[in-house]
Amino acid sequence: MKRLLFIVVIIAICVSINANVLAKVKFGNWDRWDEELPSWNNEGWDLEEHCRLTFVGFPFIRRTLIWLPVEEGKVRAVSGTESIDNTFFLLTHLSFIKDKKSQASIILFSPATAGKNVEGVKCNNSVLNSAKFAIVAFPPDKKEIVLRVYENENGLFRLLEEWGVAFQNETIIIPEKTVKFSQKYEEFVSQSQQLNNQNIIVSSSSIILIVRDNKKKEFNLGVSLEILDGKKIITPIFY
Repeated sequence: MKRLLFIVVIIAICVSINANVLAKVKFGNWDRWDEELPSWNNEGWDLEEHCRLTFVGFPFIRRTLIWLPVEEGKVRAVSGTESIDNTFFLLTHLSFIKDKKSQASIILFSPATAGKNVEGVKCNNSVLNSAKFAIVAFPPDKKEIVLRVYENENGLFRLLEEWGVAFQNETIIIPEKTVKFSQKYEEFVSQSQQLNNQNIIVSSSSIILIVRDNKKKEFNLGVSLEILDGKKIITPIFY
């Protein structure tokens, strides 16, 4: 009897170890991300140092990292109101670290209502879980970068579509003619306009690639808006 119990314990331990190994293999290899995102408690997510929120709205929310293009290619930071009523939607920026030299960059899109009780710009579980979809940019290979979009289905982010774009600064990463997700993104932005000021209209929006260092292959994903404020057109980039 004791021998039988010992065998059962050994089998249980082996099953547990194999499950952990398979989990690491599944989400440690970029090719394995062809079904879903790993859960938020996966050790690969860097939720402490490389995870932050951006409030996308107008007038600009204080603490939001945004840039306004000005003359001669220069940019300048701007700040504005703290009112959540002026927010279109929330962006959550985070990274999945495969190893010291390789990591994926992810942005999540959440409704503005998810930010009502948020303090600061750190990651928040309610915002993560309320996201409608996620876009993942994998480490660039030569002159191209692979992107995948995942849609939230009852808390599980399942793969919706995959495509590739050139690894160049300010590349629009959702080509309207070839990526089906472009229609869903347009609908999300349209539904997110909750401002009371009828003179402010988001006429267009694009998700773009922002290359910080071409040699080191360092980059971010950002959202560019074309905002019509009365007769004035403003084109901020949120990231």
